Amino acid sequence: MEAISITEEDRILEILNSEGLVKFKNILSEVEVNTMKDDVLRLLSPATQDARNCIVPSESANFIGHTMFVKNAIKAYTNKNVLNIGEQFCNSKVHLANHRIYQNIATKKEPQHWHKDNKVDFMKDGKLITDMVSDDKGLIMIYYLEDVNEGGTEFIMGSQDKLNTKESFSDSEVRKLGSVISMNGSKAGEGVLYDYRMIHRAGPTYKSGHSRLSLFSQMSSNKMPAGEPIALRTSDLGHLSEQAEAFLNYGVQSTSANWPLIRVGKKSIFKRIIQKVKRSFKS
Repeated sequence: MEAISITEEDRILEILNSEGLVKFKNILSEVEVNTMKDDVLRLLSPATQDARNCIVPSESANFIGHTMFVKNAIKAYTNKNVLNIGEQFCNSKVHLANHRIYQNIATKKEPQHWHKDNKVDFMKDGKLITDMVSDDKGLIMIYYLEDVNEGGTEFIMGSQDKLNTKESFSDSEVRKLGSVISMNGSKAGEGVLYDYRMIHRAGPTYKSGHSRLSLFSQMSSNKMPAGEPIALRTSDLGHLSEQAEAFLNYGVQSTSANWPLIRVGKKSIFKRIIQKVKRSFKS
């Protein structure tokens, strides 16, 4: 797949509406990638055993939910071109519903299940509940902080307009719906923007022991719930535009906890990681 410039808004919208995904070149500079990667790895360094036991739903990964603690994350999320594209694609103002940095860890477990993200996830009586929203239309952006050798996101082409009341799919089901395209081969600093109604999954089993570090954001229309909490550093706030402030849900109450919602024992995995991240700032 050809990678294009994020500034080509009209072309990007045309591709999104016809194919469902666009790959970007150099959406993050080398300096931004290295700064973010160093910051993330520093934050993840104390989160060892608890983080590596995080399996959501069938892949092992380390998560940082409060991504605004990472330098340049807020700049990436509020890129004016990205926000303009999101608003035009959704025909609505958009907000940051979900956000995280994750480090996929090499594993021999089964690949992540094929799924769609036009949904609302929440916990009820200790169980993860998913409500599909068939008329929801939004975008997910993945920024790669490392080269993607294995485990890149896979998409079923043309699936964004099919079966939008169903969340999870078997391998045999998706092979009948369209061809598979993989983000393997993507380079650090590149990104992919996609219609989250597309059927997709994290790529299959790692073989080389390579881990993949990525920045993730979900743009939803304002008819959808606000989503996850967003913690901001005051040092980052002075330069934000009104559009960016609205995207970051200024003055809006969050409607869910940060991912992962799945709990282990009495504490969520996310809370364990964040406690260790906070301690790293005090050291």
